[in-house]
Amino acid sequence: MKKFLQIVGLVVFGSCASVAQDDPKGWFISTAGLPPVIQPANGNTAMQPMASALIPAASLDMPAQPYVPTPISLDFTRHIQPTTMEPLTELARGLDGDWRKCYLFVRDHIRHTPYPGILRGPERTLLDREGNDADQALLLLALLKASGHEATILYAPVSEGGFRIPVGGTPHGYDAASWLGVVQTENTSETLRDVTNTVAFAKIPHSNVTGTGNAIQDMTLCVDHYWVGFTQEGQEYWLDPSFKPHKRENARDILADMAYDRNALINAAGGTVDANSVTRIAQDLLEKHLRTLYDRLREAWENPYASAVDFLGRHVVVPHAAGCHK
Repeated sequence: MKKFLQIVGLVVFGSCASVAQDDPKGWFISTAGLPPVIQPANGNTAMQPMASALIPAASLDMPAQPYVPTPISLDFTRHIQPTTMEPLTELARGLDGDWRKCYLFVRDHIRHTPYPGILRGPERTLLDREGNDADQALLLLALLKASGHEATILYAPVSEGGFRIPVGGTPHGYDAASWLGVVQTENTSETLRDVTNTVAFAKIPHSNVTGTGNAIQDMTLCVDHYWVGFTQEGQEYWLDPSFKPHKRENARDILADMAYDRNALINAAGGTVDANSVTRIAQDLLEKHLRTLYDRLREAWENPYASAVDFLGRHVVVPHAAGCHK
């Protein structure tokens, strides 16, 4: 059977040409100069509406999956009624009912958080701006249905082969480490350990890591995975909004924000420093300098709309356009 499906369940941005392959190996990103493209699950030609350009994209590099996943269709049509969920209905209207905009909204604005199964549902995932692969698929499904499109949830359990992705080290972050929010280091064993620990701690069904070499990008992780089957003009396409690269936004530097300097503090407090201690500190002068540091920090951090993660750091989604360029 001829199938050609390029990952990550991505829409076409930039010019798109048809690509054929006699022995396709599953989901992968083309290295032939094409942007990521959704290809039909049962054919070799991209649907014409997917060739319209929105954002230019360069080619991405990701090893082919060793097989085409055999998904199980989960018919949530009767269970997802977006017309009763006003925020979803309004969002779909704001996205012009365009399936590409619906996909990009979930892909670029909903952070992936690993946990098993379905927990939040579409509306809570939208409000929280985060969710796992199942809840992001449900959100996209609800938006597509609210826009009048035909779609369903697809599921590949580990028992049926699962979803296979490189452990790390891919040029654009389409790998398990970036997807799961693991900070990659030059130490392959550390990255492998952190990825497997994250999956195990999150209780995500998975199988042992396999590989053909010592390079992290040659190692493969297999997990349960959910995505969306989208039907247009009788043709089914796979949209996977959750599998995407993330980057680390570092925590705020408290000392820099308050302009702290050790020598300035000691001098201001009138202290004398020797090898073992600081003596002769004037309490009133110390309190005055600490108050100055506090005022600087308060001014730097004063933001009524900020949340804790804005100061503690977090993993954020790399937008599609940024993720597509080398």
